[in-house]
Amino acid sequence: MNSSDRAVKTVLLTGATGFLGSQLLEALLRQSYSVVVLKRSCSDTWRINHLLSQVAVCDTDLYPLSKPFEENRIDCVIHLATHYKKKHILSEVGQMLESNITLGVQLLELATQNHVKAFLNASTFFVYAPSNTSLREDSPKEPYNLYAASKLAFESFLDYYGKQRGMNCITHRIFSPFGPMDQKNKLVPTIILGALTGSPISLSEGSQKLDFIYSGDICDSFLASINYSKTTSPAHHVFNIGTGNAFSIREIVSILEEICETKIAVKWGEDKETIRPLVIADISRAKKDLLWAPDHTLHSALTKTVSYYRRQTKI
Repeated sequence: MNSSDRAVKTVLLTGATGFLGSQLLEALLRQSYSVVVLKRSCSDTWRINHLLSQVAVCDTDLYPLSKPFEENRIDCVIHLATHYKKKHILSEVGQMLESNITLGVQLLELATQNHVKAFLNASTFFVYAPSNTSLREDSPKEPYNLYAASKLAFESFLDYYGKQRGMNCITHRIFSPFGPMDQKNKLVPTIILGALTGSPISLSEGSQKLDFIYSGDICDSFLASINYSKTTSPAHHVFNIGTGNAFSIREIVSILEEICETKIAVKWGEDKETIRPLVIADISRAKKDLLWAPDHTLHSALTKTVSYYRRQTKI
C-alpha cells in the first residue's frame, strides 16, 4: 500500500484553542482520529483542557515546526489558526501576515515534503465583493479588510501547491459562524447574554442580512472534506460553507426573544448605508462534491447556543 492509498488516521490541527478549532478537535476525536495540536506555549487552552490528555501537543515557540512531522505520520493538516482584526493598525500588520500567510506556507512546504495526503484551510466570505445575489466560489473578489486580503493571498499559495506540487488543498470559505464558546463580544453571544441577563445592548440599525452558520455544521464540513480528499485529485478545491439562507440582525433578535421568552433591551443604531446589505452563500458545490449540508435550522442552532450560555451564566 502506498502513501496515497493510506486512509487518513492522523490529523495535524492548528487553531485548536479557538472557537471553531476547539469544537473541531472534539469532533475529530469522536471520529477516532489521532490528533496533533499545534499551538503556542502561552495559548489559553480553556476550551480544550478536557481534551489535552487525548492528543499530542507541539508548542511552536519552543520547538521547530518540523517536529510534529518528524515524530508522527501526518495524513492531513487542518489549518484554522488565524489572526483576525476587523480594522488593523500598523503594528499589527506583521503578526497578521505571519499568522495568515507565512505559517500556512511553511506548513504547506512541510506537508509536501512529508507526503501528507491533504491540506484543509479555513478562509472567509469577506474575500468576496459586495453582491445583491448569492455568492458562488467564482464570484468576484474584493477583500473587505487586510484580514480578508491576507486570507485570499494565502489561497493563491494553495493554488500553487495544488497545481505545481501535487498537494490536495481544500479551502472552506466560512460565512457568519456562531455557536458555543465564542467570544462574548461577538454578535450572537452579545444578544444572547443581553437576553439572559436583562442588560441593555447596542446594535447597528439591524437590516443587514447575513448567512449565519452553526459551528457544529462547520465542523461537519471539515469531516466531509477529509473524506472528499481520499478520492479527489491533487488541486485547490474551494467550497462555500454557509446555509444558503440570510437573516437580518433584527430577525436574530426576534428569534432569540422567542427562545429566551423575554424582551431584549436593544438600542438600535441609526439607519445608514451598509457596504454589504446582503451576504448569502451558494452552497451547491459543497452539497454536490462534499455531500455536505448543514443539519441545523437557525432556530435549532440558536437554541443549542442559548443552552450553552445559560449553563455558563447559571441562568
